[in-house]
Amino acid sequence: MDELYAGARYEVEVADDVDLQLGGGYSTGYRSWSYGGGLAYAFSWGKGFGQRLSASWRAGTATRFDSFVYHPYMTLLPNVMGYRNYFDYYRSEGLELSTTLQLPRRDLSLRAGWRSREHRSLEANSAWDLFGRGNTARYNPPVDEGRLASVFLEAGYNRNEGYNFGITGMNRIEVGLEHAHPSLGGDFSFTRLQGRIDWNFPTFLQRRLFPNTLDFSLAGGTSAGELPLQRMGTVDGSLGWFSPFGTLKTLRHRPYEGEHWLGLTAEHNFRTVPFELLGLRPLVQRHWSLIVFGGAARTWISDRRRAELESAYGFRPVTTSPVHFEAGISLNGILGLFRVDFARRLDEPAFMISLGATRFF
Repeated sequence: MDELYAGARYEVEVADDVDLQLGGGYSTGYRSWSYGGGLAYAFSWGKGFGQRLSASWRAGTATRFDSFVYHPYMTLLPNVMGYRNYFDYYRSEGLELSTTLQLPRRDLSLRAGWRSREHRSLEANSAWDLFGRGNTARYNPPVDEGRLASVFLEAGYNRNEGYNFGITGMNRIEVGLEHAHPSLGGDFSFTRLQGRIDWNFPTFLQRRLFPNTLDFSLAGGTSAGELPLQRMGTVDGSLGWFSPFGTLKTLRHRPYEGEHWLGLTAEHNFRTVPFELLGLRPLVQRHWSLIVFGGAARTWISDRRRAELESAYGFRPVTTSPVHFEAGISLNGILGLFRVDFARRLDEPAFMISLGATRFF
């Protein structure tokens, strides 16, 4: 979409507890500048309580849907290798005001605010790839254009703990609520609720330095009102051959999306125990481990909304029909860096092999 994008960002503390951010760049794809800035002020109430007030303005390319697993920059390599883009894009320009409550327990967080941004559609500009395959650029659907003004609330436990591709277990909870209405200064009216839980449990052989562990990731959401296309919820799939924990390994290149959505992935790391029992000492000495995993997902879009999207934009969202089920096994610790996943889809015939990052803890 941006084709070639070049820019810069600058951050400075202009006074005690006051931070200033400035940034901008240029897209050769749709020949337009991106720009923005923000100001934040933090102060304390004593006894561990504090508050951070922020105001920011941004104009630039935005992804039509969010992903907890992938950053848009991660799609650069698959794109230049000839794979079609995982994300869709649009132009967003506007203001956001927010306040973050700082609590005595740093692992708890609460943030609320108001945003008002103008949304405009963009057309795909380039389908160039390194190997000259000449693939046609994937259709980048228009968004529901207009000004989206909303209030939002975000809360959670360990929300600042960033995603680590399943290298180590995570204990993290987050919930988010967004409400948009014309009375707030915009053109849309909807309410969107979403949440996510990632958790790690020790299971067997807990006296070992590295016990067996169970990890699960549960994410979902629901909505009311007329949810615009750029606020659909998603369940992540694999990015080509790359399938980190928290994604559906038998869904490639595109996520599932919907007005209501739910996804669950889980895996149990048996470490080297199966190879020890089988007497496969070379695998034990290489610290290979065996992981058993599974996943399920369900998304919903009303027939009326589906018909509207196809009639207005010629766009059919990727949805489950009705439930996506998968299961498989992984060889973990290959060369100390990788895991190989062997996944079978259970609701319809499909078998896929993919790669991920080694799970260490």
